[in-house]
Amino acid sequence: MKGRVGTPWVAAIALLGSGATASYVVQRLIDAGSEPPIGTVLAQAHIPYYWRMAVALLHGLVLAALSLGLPEAWRGRLLHAAPIWVPALCLLTLLTMLAVP
Repeated sequence: MKGRVGTPWVAAIALLGSGATASYVVQRLIDAGSEPPIGTVLAQAHIPYYWRMAVALLHGLVLAALSLGLPEAWRGRLLHAAPIWVPALCLLTLLTMLAVP
């Protein structure tokens, strides 16, 4: 893994996307249990969405920044397992978004 130029950035991008996605899904699940019925919030539907997106992006950026400080061996293990955890996270996200209106 020593000779690869883009490895730190690839790990950072993978964690940025995965961390932001997971954060948004968890926030949406929490909000789904606490929001009033959808008919009462149709006019204000965009404001919680923008806040969730902003916080999810912040979480993704923090994970990406932390990944740049990981040792090379840990980044290698992280990227070696990425073909498993990235599609699994995408599938879980898809199923969650289909289940929650």
